[in-house]
Amino acid sequence: MLECVLFYLAEYPQQRINYAKAQMVLGARDRRTIREHILEGRKIIEKTNLELTRVLTELPGFGRLPEQKPGTELYEALIDTVNELGGAVRRMDGAVRSEMPVIGYVHSSYVFHRARNPLKNPLNRVISNLPFFDTS
Repeated sequence: MLECVLFYLAEYPQQRINYAKAQMVLGARDRRTIREHILEGRKIIEKTNLELTRVLTELPGFGRLPEQKPGTELYEALIDTVNELGGAVRRMDGAVRSEMPVIGYVHSSYVFHRARNPLKNPLNRVISNLPFFDTS
């Protein structure tokens, strides 16, 4: 469901919910359910973007925060931050690698915030390790 909400927010970034389009994308019929899913998706995107900016601030020599212009939509700002983190990872590692998709970061943030018990590692630590492929 999270991936469908992300798809909806990417296609229809305006604040007002288009229930006809959301019903087709999410597969839900109840307006309250659609609204809850979309509002929760927006919250998770905001939290994910915040954590990604925290990770970028810890990499001052390799990455910088993307410019956030007024009126930038949540999903667009998240894409810019993910792209900047991907560039920082390439500069740090020097290797060409497949980039972590946006859903990977959003899902990690979602799981972290929905966990019943506090997790051992902070979220910015988890997110900073996601783009690096390590088989050890």
